[in-house]
Amino acid sequence: VRRQSQYVPKTTLSEDQCKETISPMKHSTDEDMVKKKMKLTFAYRRSLVLDSVQSSNILSDFPRFKDVKGLVNIFT
Repeated sequence: VRRQSQYVPKTTLSEDQCKETISPMKHSTDEDMVKKKMKLTFAYRRSLVLDSVQSSNILSDFPRFKDVKGLVNIFT
């Protein structure tokens, strides 16, 4: 069941801009930067999660979900 997101990002990036934003975030240890970039890529990430083919790759595209505390809770 698809549901509406209650979080509305202030800035929406294009797919190319999202990919540029994701690239340095994959290897960064700066938690503040990762959280800011995760907010910027919310709409793109949500589209990946809702896509049944791409959803299984979400943690390889966004590996910081595994080690940055609070990422799951910052959007609730």
